[in-house]
Amino acid sequence: MEKQINKKLIPIILIIAIVATQASIDIYLPSMPAIKQYFHTSASMTQLSLTALLLGSSLPQIIVGPLSDRFGRRPMFIFGVSLFLFSSIFCIFSKNIETFLIARFLQGSGCATISVLFRASFRDVFSGEELVRAFSLVAIIWSCTPIFAPVLGGFIQTYLGWKANFMVLIIAGVLVLLLVIFYFPETQSHQHRQNLHLKTIIKNYRTLLVSRNFLGFSLIALIALGFLFGFSTAAPFILQTHLGLTPIQYSFATLFVAFGYMLGAHINRNYSQYIKTKTVLLYAPIGMLIINIIAFSLALSGEFSVATFIIPSALLFFCLGFIYPHCMTGAMTFFPHISGIAGALFGMINFLGTSAITAVIAHLPGHSLTPINLLFLIMSAVSVMVYFFITAKIKMPDK
Repeated sequence: MEKQINKKLIPIILIIAIVATQASIDIYLPSMPAIKQYFHTSASMTQLSLTALLLGSSLPQIIVGPLSDRFGRRPMFIFGVSLFLFSSIFCIFSKNIETFLIARFLQGSGCATISVLFRASFRDVFSGEELVRAFSLVAIIWSCTPIFAPVLGGFIQTYLGWKANFMVLIIAGVLVLLLVIFYFPETQSHQHRQNLHLKTIIKNYRTLLVSRNFLGFSLIALIALGFLFGFSTAAPFILQTHLGLTPIQYSFATLFVAFGYMLGAHINRNYSQYIKTKTVLLYAPIGMLIINIIAFSLALSGEFSVATFIIPSALLFFCLGFIYPHCMTGAMTFFPHISGIAGALFGMINFLGTSAITAVIAHLPGHSLTPINLLFLIMSAVSVMVYFFITAKIKMPDK
């Protein structure tokens, strides 16, 4: 690289940015029933606001990746944060559910740009076990967002209303934009710049799509995120509308679930030198399969309570705390020369898949846990099959 990169400052800025994008998912969840009433719409249409965000987070990534590989990380970072900021303002001034969904899609596009730059910049600065530890640290801090954002959102909804949650996102967007403009240097070296030739871009994407190394990690990560966003889609109406929790009670119930993720990510980070990636990606999905078998059995027996929804979800999130850092590292490790494109395709696969999962969940009946537990059971079984048919055959480089 042309100049020394500050390995302490760069992660701080990237983490603040990624926390802001995560907050756009979690902080408004306690407000979903209130948003439904405000726009005089249905629960399923309101839940599609999360689907719109995820869809917006998926498709632009295949464009942002090549652009960041060609022009560098910094200019694209500024663009992404600016889009996030202005779309958050658009959310507040939406007059109906349709314009709100459009605003959320644009907000997701800003999140997509930030996510691509987050992964690529980390890959620019770190490698090997250092990269695993860096992603694990991000996973720990990132996991705090779904713990505290819904709690904050619950209090904001109770005392200020749903629009105030988006005011918090606007403030976060302004902070990140100032940090990027004044303190974020270019992390990509000039020798890694890629030309914007369509044939080259298509060739690079084809290389990734036919790579067992890339697909094995990406598909397991997709399923892992599917659990996370699936819970976020279903929980507001299951816990508040059908089980009678207030927004504040809801936020504290989800705090318990998110703590499971933080605990898993914390253990993974502290013992990363002893834990092999392929070991995690075998036993964590098997653990999720067992948890979902038990949860589905309870649902079939007619159990429908806060405990039968929250406790299995917390155990699932504990497993996710191990899975996602290893998937992200594994998918990026083999392609340092096109890390922007690799990060973009990884993100697109993840968010496009999870947007489909949340769209399905939005149309499931919320008066029983059987439908969502059946879906989660199928997803966990697929993740185990992906490991045995694809991931198990990957030869990992030495740390």
